[in-house]
Amino acid sequence: MNVIPITRIGRNSQGNSTFCFTRMKRNVVLCAILVLILIISSHAAISFTVKAARTTVAVGEHIELVATLESPNQFQSVPTPRLTHTEGIENLGTSRLQSSSTNIEFINGRQVQKTRYSYAFTYSLRATQTGRFDIPPLELKIGDRTFTTNRITLTVTDQKVRNPDIRVSLGVNKRTLYTGEQAVLTFKVAQRSGSSIHQIQRGFHSAIRDLETMLEENFSISRLFTNQISNETERVGGELYNTYFLRYSLFPLQPGNFSFSPIAFEFDEVRQSPRRQQDPFFRDFFGSGFFGDQQLIKQTTYSNALAIEVKPLPPTPRNFSRSVGNFDLRISSNQKEIPAGEGLTIRLTLSGNTRPSGMGEAVMPQIRDADIFTPQRQVRTDTTASGLSTRITYSYLVIPRHEGDLVIEPVTYTFFNPRKDEYTTIQTEPVAVAVTPGTNERVAQTRHLTQEEIRQVGDDIRYIQREGKITAIDPKPHRSLLWYLLFTLPLLLVAVSAWYRYYINKSRKHAGTIIKQKAHKKAFRAFGKLKSSKTKLTVPQFLKQVSLIVENYISQKFGFPPTGRTLEELKEELMMREVDYDTVENLTTFMEQIDEFRFGGKVLQESSRNELIGQGIDFLRNVDQTIKPGKPKTANALLTLLAVSLFYSVSYSSERSSVDDWFNMANNLYDAEQYDSAKTYYQKIIESGINNDMVFYNLGNVYYRLNKPGLARLHYEKAALLNPSNTDVTANINFINKAIIDKLPQYETTALDLFLQTVVSPTPLRNKLLTSFFLLLIISIMVSLSLFVPRKIRTALITVAVILSLPLLFISFSTGVTVYRLETAKDAIVTAKSIDAKNQPHGSNVLFTVHEGTKVSIRRSMEEWSLISLPHGVSGWVENQDITPIAF
Repeated sequence: MNVIPITRIGRNSQGNSTFCFTRMKRNVVLCAILVLILIISSHAAISFTVKAARTTVAVGEHIELVATLESPNQFQSVPTPRLTHTEGIENLGTSRLQSSSTNIEFINGRQVQKTRYSYAFTYSLRATQTGRFDIPPLELKIGDRTFTTNRITLTVTDQKVRNPDIRVSLGVNKRTLYTGEQAVLTFKVAQRSGSSIHQIQRGFHSAIRDLETMLEENFSISRLFTNQISNETERVGGELYNTYFLRYSLFPLQPGNFSFSPIAFEFDEVRQSPRRQQDPFFRDFFGSGFFGDQQLIKQTTYSNALAIEVKPLPPTPRNFSRSVGNFDLRISSNQKEIPAGEGLTIRLTLSGNTRPSGMGEAVMPQIRDADIFTPQRQVRTDTTASGLSTRITYSYLVIPRHEGDLVIEPVTYTFFNPRKDEYTTIQTEPVAVAVTPGTNERVAQTRHLTQEEIRQVGDDIRYIQREGKITAIDPKPHRSLLWYLLFTLPLLLVAVSAWYRYYINKSRKHAGTIIKQKAHKKAFRAFGKLKSSKTKLTVPQFLKQVSLIVENYISQKFGFPPTGRTLEELKEELMMREVDYDTVENLTTFMEQIDEFRFGGKVLQESSRNELIGQGIDFLRNVDQTIKPGKPKTANALLTLLAVSLFYSVSYSSERSSVDDWFNMANNLYDAEQYDSAKTYYQKIIESGINNDMVFYNLGNVYYRLNKPGLARLHYEKAALLNPSNTDVTANINFINKAIIDKLPQYETTALDLFLQTVVSPTPLRNKLLTSFFLLLIISIMVSLSLFVPRKIRTALITVAVILSLPLLFISFSTGVTVYRLETAKDAIVTAKSIDAKNQPHGSNVLFTVHEGTKVSIRRSMEEWSLISLPHGVSGWVENQDITPIAF
């Protein structure tokens, strides 16, 4: 047998050093190459591309351009790339979507998870003229890096898509109208049954937008029946079609000849993929969709053009009501005989085939020897196949003063009848009521006077409020940090109780673990005592105490006795228990120093004693920081939260002492009828940051005395937002509402309205939040106590908590509805004498007129203009300077 000698290479060998250096150099080069490859691959993995569904389109056709950024890394902020304007291509809008996908792969037996993040930007374009158009590349800058897409070229032709499977039509029941006359327009799409058209409803969105934009410039339009697309089947040329349609009610705003171009309608056509058409066996055997052998091709078809002639009205008579259509007028009395001094109800009903804003006012004539009050006005709009119809009902409360015959003269109403091409006047029959001798006292009968009407018999608003201190009321208290802190306390209480219960259970099961957790504190206290009594101990006693403290700490902390082990064995034991290497080395040095003093003959000085104690304390601190994660200071956090809540509540309720003086001075000036001076002090309180319902209510009274009903109602509405339970505020709002010129409709109350009125009580939001907090706190206390009490008591506590949760849910729902209304309400008050609502900003066509004090809803704002709407749905553009929002 041959023996191969093995030569041990020493560390100081020159050849070995050269070999090690060469290998280290090679490793460094490999690492650098690997890092470079990773950097290049990460850059290559990021892509920014743009695609178009198709590059050949027709004039007026819509097309989507989608730019996609894909990256293996997630960016915190990705701006939307700017699309350069291209002549002939109109950008209708941009949307963005962020998503991520995760793939799991197995490489060399290891599971690797890869995530890619995608940012998609969709540009909705429309071709406006024929030609060939280049859309420049998009640029996206993220940090110091810039990404660029490819260039897209679009070809626009004037060829329109024709498909016998789909028919789009635009029709109107009248081609010749008078200004203000109603017509019904129908937009219909018919799809042949069994055709290859896919999800036709998607094309309605852009088609309806184009149609409404085209109409609203010269017509007032309203969708009939519903905003949803209606569906039915019909036969066309002997073939069955599924038809989808929307109907509109049109009211021309001005005379003229109006032509409407065809409406583009986009749809998806299903076609067989060429790849699968070459393999009929699989298509026939598995079915057409098994391998996804179908593709959707976007197409566009067009409706017919439409022309409407609008004729002007003939010269109007003097008493013309500005109503166009066919109308009916009726009057009735609920009693034929009544004692003097008691009330009866006269009901006047006007109905016609027009929208609410197209109805004039039917005026009740003066009645001798009787008091007549402002009527209740109720408007109801119905939708029929022939368009809108409106019915206005006036309910007058009439109180005869003396006995005799009470005669109500006929009520007349003049309108233009387009069927007869003439103005028509209709009138009611006279109404006679026999009045018998009465008590000469005004007692509400039949319709019954409300409390507000009883106070309004004197034709005045309620008096100012002066009782109570002026405290700041937050109009939106749900946004306050105080409530977030308060509602956190009950949840934190339950969490702390559950944690403490878990800690008790864990302490019983793991007594040894607790000893380990307390080992650090015991050792720390032992070193403290030793430091204070080190001069009283001899050297052997001191060294023995130091060694004993360290040994006891290691024994309690790690569960093994350090005695009987060498330092190397002790080091291995500690490193197996996750103590870092430097700490173990310091312990070794520390123990070796103690041995030198005890057995090596080294003299222990006073400074050496302090140094040994300091090294022992450092060892304890390092070990504890190494293997023991920091505990959450739950108790400290709870105390801090309570302190912040207390401080915030104190600061929240702080007020200026001078506010009460200003309020009293303003009230005195109001009593002295010095309304301008009183207004100055009320406004001074508001400008100081104090929002209070009494201040706004009194300021509303001031504006009413100054003959400014618009500003009066504005401040009443603000007071109602702060305190909806203030009955004086509600009464004055109703009074102002009856006094203004515009009589807005009062729709019939639905079941949902009654339910919301029952749930959302007129209680201030702050009181609702406070009630919810106390209920939640009581429930949390009961749940917390149930964790520590016997079973019988626990059952009782849980039962009571469940019972209390029912009113908590009710109040929480009421609070949520109130918060939703506060956040979404965009109401305003007309503060100008009168304003004309127009068809567009800076437009010339007046849709309707509203007067001072009317409450409107703001649908949209644009620079100096806002789109407002009235309760019956009619809307128009007005200048912002003429309206004032109610919200704080």
